[in-house]
Amino acid sequence: MEHIRTIAELASREYGIRAVIHPHAGGYIEFEDEILQLMADISYDTAGLCLDTGHLYYY
Repeated sequence: MEHIRTIAELASREYGIRAVIHPHAGGYIEFEDEILQLMADISYDTAGLCLDTGHLYYY
């Protein structure tokens, strides 16, 4: 989480870019408990969540 926070703060401060985290299978932030921990550790002001709607399943 500290790496995410550091990179997000650097992106904002140095480049004016808002960082977002994309939870994804095979990544470090994938499962519900990991996403909840991310939301507890990283404030929305520091980084947001990117929800990838391209992976939604249609019936």
